[in-house]
Amino acid sequence: MSPLEIVRLIMSFIGGGFFVAVGNWIHANRSARREREIARLQEQLRLLYGPLWFFTSQNEQLLKLANSVQDAHQEFFTGKWSSDETTQNRLLEAGEATTSLGNMYVERVDENNTRVMAILEANWHLTDLDDVEIFSRFQVDHARFLSEVKQRGRAKIPLSIVMILRPICFIHPDMIARVHTAVQQKRARLAELRS
Repeated sequence: MSPLEIVRLIMSFIGGGFFVAVGNWIHANRSARREREIARLQEQLRLLYGPLWFFTSQNEQLLKLANSVQDAHQEFFTGKWSSDETTQNRLLEAGEATTSLGNMYVERVDENNTRVMAILEANWHLTDLDDVEIFSRFQVDHARFLSEVKQRGRAKIPLSIVMILRPICFIHPDMIARVHTAVQQKRARLAELRS
């Protein structure tokens, strides 16, 4: 056997093992990457997007309910007047009770938003980059609501300045939609990775 043939023989033994080792390394690397992605998605769903989905879905329904109460109040009590004092007092009491009911639903939204804030603060590191702006806007609106509305921080601010500030939104519809979409996408991706 010539030295060249010996080198070829050695390379064929090494080469076969080498390719198997490289193939195993590539497979192990892909599996590890897949497992890390699965773990990340599960953590996001368990600690951030799942809880956000729960509270934003509830808020969406509570706000619809509060609007329905307000519409019913408007329809039933607007323009109602009675010359009979007893009847008029009953109308006023019923109107106030209806308003209180709507306010209870809105108060529950406020309580949920406080929980959403806590979830965001504790799990901000799990936020997708696409959601940072939407979640940040929610945090600012919540802080404004606490300062300007609940604590009556704008009570002595001139109306012209209050009107310049953008409105405070309990929870933006785009945040609700984004959280719902993110949960669906993450669940679908998990199913894909597990199959």
